[in-house]
Amino acid sequence: MRKQHGPDLTRKVKSISRCVTCHGRGVTKGVFYEMECDACAGTGWVDHATGQAMPAQDLVFTLSHRLLHLEQQLATLQRMQPYESSNRRGPHGSHYTGD
Repeated sequence: MRKQHGPDLTRKVKSISRCVTCHGRGVTKGVFYEMECDACAGTGWVDHATGQAMPAQDLVFTLSHRLLHLEQQLATLQRMQPYESSNRRGPHGSHYTGD
């Protein structure tokens, strides 16, 4: 067990999932109009472990980290160069057509 002399000063990213009541929309259908979902407090996201609504501060922190991670993945995929040359050359770059 690791000794710790004070409070943990780093924030942990919590796992979240879509609300099963409103399916991530944040509203539920009432009789005459749509109402804010009570299960997720109108955010569409709940704590994955407990299924309870998360405080706004924790939710913003978690979604911010998730967005940052997805932006990094997108930048990596955009840097990859697709194969844009003619496919006539074949797998080893020869012009042999079989004639």
